[in-house]
Amino acid sequence: MADASFALPVIHNPAAGGGRWPVARLGAQLEAQGLAAAPLIHAKDPDLGPRLAAAAAGRRPEAVPVLVAGGDGTVARLLRALPDRRMPVAILATGSANNIARSFGLHLPDPDDQSGDRVDLATRVLAGIASPWHAGRVRMDTTAPRLFFESVGFGAIAAAMDGGGKDLHGLPKILAGRAALAEALAAGRPQRCRLTLGDRVVALRSLLVEIPCLPWTGPRLLIAPGLSPGGRQVCAVTLPARHLAAARAWLADPEMPVHALSPLTAPHIVLDGLSGPVRIDDARLTEDAAGRPFAFDRDPDPFRILTDPDI
Repeated sequence: MADASFALPVIHNPAAGGGRWPVARLGAQLEAQGLAAAPLIHAKDPDLGPRLAAAAAGRRPEAVPVLVAGGDGTVARLLRALPDRRMPVAILATGSANNIARSFGLHLPDPDDQSGDRVDLATRVLAGIASPWHAGRVRMDTTAPRLFFESVGFGAIAAAMDGGGKDLHGLPKILAGRAALAEALAAGRPQRCRLTLGDRVVALRSLLVEIPCLPWTGPRLLIAPGLSPGGRQVCAVTLPARHLAAARAWLADPEMPVHALSPLTAPHIVLDGLSGPVRIDDARLTEDAAGRPFAFDRDPDPFRILTDPDI
């Protein structure tokens, strides 16, 4: 259990979700729930890491929870800056997709509910269960591994990042993202690629290849329901052209069961043979994937995400 006798470090992105959680609203929620917060740290503060290290100085990392209020990009930014992965992280999901919070089964705030009663921050921070999360790792050629916190995408999903919705928030942003992906799938052509999963080699043609480390990714899409954040498996999700119509129907109504995607799991996956753009989380790389092998696994040193005690 976390120590309530010190000022809680709070990382905040006031622009997340269209700015529905400004400083005043977040501060009021913390005060109403009896959480003594240190001065809020902006998520894009260039000294984020050193400020977190200073907040934890002289204390056991396990007893220094950090609250992050923002969307998936904000959570990823915090985790990259975290000085010690033993520090528990509590998430107040205020973005549009909130794929990380969904993957941990966290209670999400209603963006239009100014009372915020649906999320008991005090219980999450002070009595939440520290659940391990092994982030994904991708290695390109001989470069050092790079962490990812949602997924790495090739083909239609990477191409869809150029679609509309960049200035939208909430459900309109999610719907625009799904529509852009449906258009990219319809316009795309399947590519040959090869997946090496341990000692098994699979050659296939696919409209996309997505390598997630969480069940949820992209515009709020549940693409890998059986994938555990705390597990050590990575997953390769593919889409044969014959399942295009089913995939487009699913994008129009993602609540329906998805049978179009074909997930393959293994502790280590190598992907090669693709060309075109590559996306790591929300960042589209300038490099072309042509001729490059990509190796995936899960980082053995877990982060610790505080989940609600009743989950």
